[in-house]
Parts: sequence; C-alpha cells; structure tokens
Amino acid sequence: MNTIKNKFLDFFKENNISFEAKLLVGVSGGIDSMVCLDLARKCNKNVFVAHVNYKLRGNESDRDEKILKNYCLQWNIPFYIFTSSIDKTKNIQTEARKIRYSFFDEILKKEGLDFIVTAHHLNDNVETFFINALRGSGISGITGIPNKRNNIIRPLLSVNKKEIINYSKANKLSYGEDSTNTLSDYKRNFIRNEILTLIDEKFEGAYNKINDTILNINRDKQLLNNLIKKKLADLIQKEGDGYVIKNSNEISNHIWFHFFKEFGFNYSQILKWTNNEHQSGKVIYSKNYELSNNRGNWLLFPITHSIDEEDKEVYLDELIKKPFELIAKKTDEPTSLYSKKNIAWLDFDKLNFPLHLCRWKNGDVMQPLGMKGSKKISDILIDKKVSVQKKKNIWVLKSKGEIIWLIGYIINDNFKVSPKTNNYCRIKINNN
Repeated sequence: MNTIKNKFLDFFKENNISFEAKLLVGVSGGIDSMVCLDLARKCNKNVFVAHVNYKLRGNESDRDEKILKNYCLQWNIPFYIFTSSIDKTKNIQTEARKIRYSFFDEILKKEGLDFIVTAHHLNDNVETFFINALRGSGISGITGIPNKRNNIIRPLLSVNKKEIINYSKANKLSYGEDSTNTLSDYKRNFIRNEILTLIDEKFEGAYNKINDTILNINRDKQLLNNLIKKKLADLIQKEGDGYVIKNSNEISNHIWFHFFKEFGFNYSQILKWTNNEHQSGKVIYSKNYELSNNRGNWLLFPITHSIDEEDKEVYLDELIKKPFELIAKKTDEPTSLYSKKNIAWLDFDKLNFPLHLCRWKNGDVMQPLGMKGSKKISDILIDKKVSVQKKKNIWVLKSKGEIIWLIGYIINDNFKVSPKTNNYCRIKINNN
C-alpha cells in the first residue's frame, strides 16, 4: 500500500533531493501543515519551522501558534515566529502570502537552509485548477500547482485530504481548526464547499481523477513546450543574459506568447507587439524583462537596476570608479589633440567643474564636432547604427547642463581644442 509517508519519501527520491537537505517547513498550525511537519521530522534530520501569526482570527491565531510551539519544543525542532498585521484595505490573501514568503526567505538565507516546504496537497491542486479555469486561463493556469519551483517544494501534492485526516488521527496530532474555512465568502472556499463537495459525492474518486487530468495536461504542456522550442530554435540566439530574436511571419502570435510568457509577458502585450513589430525602437516591459525592437531583430534582456549607476559629480583629478572608471586632468602640453573612443580632449577654460556624468535621455541635444547646429542625441545614435540595447548603456558628460561629450562617440564642437586654447583637459574612461 502506498502510504502517505511513502508518497512523501517518493517525492524526495523522484526530485533528487537528499534526505540530509536542510528544510524550512512553513506551518500555520492547521491539519495540513502539522501533518507535513510530522512527516518531515520523521523523514529528515534537518528540519526548521517558520510560522506567521497575522492576528486575523483572534484567539484562534494565538491557539495555532501555541500548538506549533508545543510540537517543536516536544521534538526539539528550531522554530521561528513572526507576528504581523495586514492592511485590510488590500487583498488579504495576497498580502499574507507576500509577508509569509518574505519571512521564509529571510530565515532561509540567515540559517543557510536548502528548501522551503509547504503543505499544499492534491485537493488544493484541484481547487486551483477550477479557480484558474473559471478565470479563462490558458494551459499554464490549468496545470495546477508545481511540486517544485526553485527552492520551494511541495511533497504532499500527490496526497489527498482524506489521507491527511487519516494520518493525523492515526498519529494523534494536535492542530488548529480554521473556522473561516467553513465560510464560502472566499472564491476558493466556495469552490471547495459548494462545488467540489457535490462533485465528490456524485462521482467516486473525483478528486483523484481530476488530479489525473491535471497531470495529463502537464505532460501535454511539456510536449508543447518542446515542440515550440524546436520551432523557434533557428530564430533565437542566446547573448549574455538575454536573447536576440529574428522575427518571422511564419510564427503565430500564440507560439510567440508561449515563448515570452516564461519571461513574464502577457498575451495582450505579445499580441500588440507582434502586430506592430515594424516599429523600430519600440520597447515593452514585464516585471523583470524588457523586449525591444532593433531594426527587425527583437532584443530580450533582463531589466537592470544598480545603485552604482546613479548620476555622478566629476571633479578635476578625482577618479570616478562607477559605472566605469573616469578621470579628468588639466594640462598645458597635450600629447594629442584628437579625441578617441575612450579619450576626450577639450578646452579646459570653457569647462565648469564639477562636471556631471549621467545617462542620456530622450530630448537631449548637443552640437557634434564639425557641425554648426545642434542635433538630438537619439538621431546621432541612429546615424551611428547603435542598437536599442546598447543605447540603454550610453552616458554623457555635461558642463553646466550642456553635453560636452557623448561618451564613446563624439565631443561637442563648442568645447573642442582650437589654436586659441591655452589649457587642455584630458578626460579618459576605462570600461574594465
């Protein structure tokens, strides 16, 4: 007989997770998480516990915390408890999840643990299937809850609620009953109490059969993903942390969506993107990625933010180290009068220190060397065929608000060295 303990052990074997791994079990004090904790304790020597008391259910919340404490003290298990309030004007469940996982991550890093363990089980998976199906979700939504995602593992996903209840009775576990679970105000509770209860009564083994359907969809999804990767293989080239993608009219919007959704883009974004793909310079964003169009090639790269890339004040003879090394020096005997990609020779007496180092912005203008009038920086970069991706990492140096050097490209004609120049300024950068 495949007992709940065997299923728990099988999960670790199938996912190649050592029984010596250091586990942080998220425990609410309810029956599901107390059973999960008891199984983790029996199957693994390195167990830690985390609990968040949101104080939402008054005495019930404190009772659950006490049950958890007593269990951990009985079995000498290290435990961490965080008491937090929730802004009730926002979605309570969403806010609670953010607080919970932020607390879990903090402990994980502090103690050097390997995995966060949650008590999601088969019934939760079926409920999630219905919730997402009623939202009109695509295939990803109806594949249920993943049993492993990064450092979060869910070893009870193959275990149904009846097995959990039977295990708890057999092992005489104490746990807290959440009285709000009987209320059908929340969407999940309504599906559980009003819909799935009727289905389970009418159709024997309904939960297990629906879960089998979810597993079948998962297998089909994996097959679909493999076919899409094969279809797009010749169009996508890895470049550093991102991708350079050749557009093809032979690829449907839906196939593109299956690729881009892994980077956080939604279907509406991709539909608009592919319908306007001819617009060079266009950029759209997901939470962590940006997708841009550079003359027919699509560039997909992570969004980068760094405190080292803030604007800088540049003083004479003072080395700037970030975002790259830069130093400005005065001399009355220049070694050269020609500016290079990494060196600018300027008329010192026309400059006002400190200079200002910053990224270029749309609308910035300067008078390029050799020209009589001003020109937009964006137009200069287009003329020099600078890619959309590279444009994001271009800096300018200013004196009293006027751009004196489009770094790496061209200096301002108004600040060039001339026969009348008495003092010279040599500004050098080093990207290494």
